[in-house]
Amino acid sequence: RWVEVDIAFAGLTPQVAAVRAGGVRLHGSWHDGRLRLGELDRFRDPDSTAPFSLPDMLVSLADARLTLDTDAGRMGMQIDGDGNLQSGFKGRLAAAMPRGTLAGCGLSQASAMVNIAMQQGQPHLSGPVRADALACRDAGAAIARPAATIDLTLGKALDRWAGHVDLSGQAFRGGGMVLASPSGRIDFDGMAARTTGQLRLDAAALTGRGALLRNAALSGEWAVGKDMTSFKGDLGGQDLRLSGRDPLARLRSASAGTPVAPLAIRLADAVERAGQSNRVKTSFALVQKQGAGSLAITDAALDARSGARL
Repeated sequence: RWVEVDIAFAGLTPQVAAVRAGGVRLHGSWHDGRLRLGELDRFRDPDSTAPFSLPDMLVSLADARLTLDTDAGRMGMQIDGDGNLQSGFKGRLAAAMPRGTLAGCGLSQASAMVNIAMQQGQPHLSGPVRADALACRDAGAAIARPAATIDLTLGKALDRWAGHVDLSGQAFRGGGMVLASPSGRIDFDGMAARTTGQLRLDAAALTGRGALLRNAALSGEWAVGKDMTSFKGDLGGQDLRLSGRDPLARLRSASAGTPVAPLAIRLADAVERAGQSNRVKTSFALVQKQGAGSLAITDAALDARSGARL
């Protein structure tokens, strides 16, 4: 482990101009939007009341390790790279968080291997991120085995974020629905108090409310805040049918031996044929607030090869 420091003078005032380090181990914290980096805080003005910003200096890091305690949980990081911390630094960041919780969401066994670049005081991160599971209790949503490629820009004070995520997973559950093998893109912009964005999500199948839909496609606008979560968009797919081995068997058996049996059988057969080849599309708005939710469905349409239309 070694550290080299270059000192420069601005007039008669000495300043740290550059730091080179290899194998260093640091411990820091990030609580209530305030980042502390242990020994590195000596390079900042202790009396300054300005929002957090990285120091204006050249840095070269090799196998630098940082353990960071945050409001979400403990994170371990390894950083390699060089350049000016204000603008020009480029490197590689490996991170791991066994368990994290933030804003009503929980994350388990998360890891990342991303490129990091400083641009005008703003960190830019890009690369793959994985986890065993991600769940947001307040929003009633969860995804198993999420894998993402992020493109994220943070604010100078690390209190804002904007970018997009190309996301895939084993299964997604939310709003009473389950999506099999979901994949898509999420765009976002905001801060802790409120973040908004757009979503496009495709899935091999969607099940919920006793129905199944193949090749489902979900798109729309979303917002997550401290008091409310909302989504407004469109849902489409094909081969919508009732789930279960034979969901119409009860209708057939219940009418057996009665005068309406022929009509019930024809109705069941028509519904079954309509579910074999159809396309469906609907618009909806979902709002979750203070533990209660509401769902409004509009412009629902079904067009089946059998001729059935809704």
